[in-house]
Amino acid sequence: FFVFWARDLWPSSRISKALDSADKTTTPLNRLTLAVSAWSIKAFYLFAKHFVGYFPLYLVFLGRMSTQDQHLLYAVQVLSGYAATISIFIHTLKFKGYLGPMTAMVAYDIIIPGFLFLYWRMGALILRNADVALVCGVALLLNLLPKPTVHVYQGLVAVAFYCGILSVEPMFAPVSYGTGAIAAACTVVAAVALIRLFPRKRK
Repeated sequence: FFVFWARDLWPSSRISKALDSADKTTTPLNRLTLAVSAWSIKAFYLFAKHFVGYFPLYLVFLGRMSTQDQHLLYAVQVLSGYAATISIFIHTLKFKGYLGPMTAMVAYDIIIPGFLFLYWRMGALILRNADVALVCGVALLLNLLPKPTVHVYQGLVAVAFYCGILSVEPMFAPVSYGTGAIAAACTVVAAVALIRLFPRKRK
């Protein structure tokens, strides 16, 4: 429930900050490419935090994790580990001047198709546990609000889980892919609205 609380104890960087540090001679097309890439990566990281980080932990806590689910999530974790380590390697090459900003960005973005495939495979697992997915979806949106909103929410989630409000049996029947797509679209719209209403201050 509190695996990300300690993150605020030390300074952190922001993916979108790369847009501020882009060379002033960057062409409009390259700047657009950098912007799309930065926001795509930010979206993947937000999804990963709540649906690759919290979501499996909640399923384990509730005893809903099957062997097949474990194998799928192992694959997601392996690719996530690769994403975490390769980013440091690429950043080092960029810092040393071996890679330019665009080449470094593209070199990292090539992992996105792999994530898309695994996230698509996770769709059935998420739809089968719609109640837990709802908890994670709300947390994802609150993550866009000023701190400590999401931390307070996680505390309330912990209390709810320990009180047995969610149990081994899902509260909702499995939803269809159509309903899931509508929910995902609504989440994206809500996220964009929150970003507009509560822009993060950049230091």
